[in-house]
Amino acid sequence: MSGDNSGYTGKFTQNEGSTTVTGKFFTGESVISDSVLNYLSSTDLSNTAKLTLGQNSTLNIGNTDLGLKNIFINCIFIFFR
Repeated sequence: MSGDNSGYTGKFTQNEGSTTVTGKFFTGESVISDSVLNYLSSTDLSNTAKLTLGQNSTLNIGNTDLGLKNIFINCIFIFFR
């Protein structure tokens, strides 16, 4: 996804595959499950955006100076005795 996608305020759901972001990301809620999100943009996430990573998902951040304050990572831990 390149360019300015910040005008989209709805819900984006990805259940498989990969997405590469090189521009402005959505400002609504994004749920990524069983997928890869490559965030290579030099633009921070909007303070109104909510990004949730579900199970079996990977977030690759290409710009380490981003203000990623609105990322919620759901983790499932399984413990065996």
